[in-house]
Amino acid sequence: MEITAKFYSPDDIMEFVRYFGGNNPQPVKDSVKTPTFKKQTVEESAPAPVTTESHEAPAANPAPAEPAAEGPGYTLEEVRKKLATLSKEGKKDQVQQLLASFGVSKLTELNAGDYPAVMEKAGKL
Repeated sequence: MEITAKFYSPDDIMEFVRYFGGNNPQPVKDSVKTPTFKKQTVEESAPAPVTTESHEAPAANPAPAEPAAEGPGYTLEEVRKKLATLSKEGKKDQVQQLLASFGVSKLTELNAGDYPAVMEKAGKL
C-alpha cells in the first residue's frame, strides 16, 4: 500500500499528525485548505520550417572516426581480469606497485591510453 500526503502549510502537517497520530480521535476540521491551481494556457507556435535533404552521393572513402591505435587495444575489463588473476596468484603487492608506477592507486584511475603498457608489464610479473 502506498499513501501520499501533500501539505500546504505547517498547520496542515500538525493537523494530520494530531488526527492520524492516534492522540485525537476527532475528525479533521473543515478548515483544511484545498489547493487552487492556475489554468495554464498553451501558446500555439508556428510550425517548424521544412528542410530539404540533399540527395548527393556520400563520399567514397569517409575518414575513420578514430585513427587506428598502435598495437593491441585493451578494455578496462581485460586489464582488470589480468590484474585480478595476478593478485589471486599471490602477486597483489606487485600489482599495487605496478599501478603506483603509473601514478594511480586504483585501476579505475588509470588512463585508458596506459592499458597496453600495463598489460605488457603485467605479463612480465
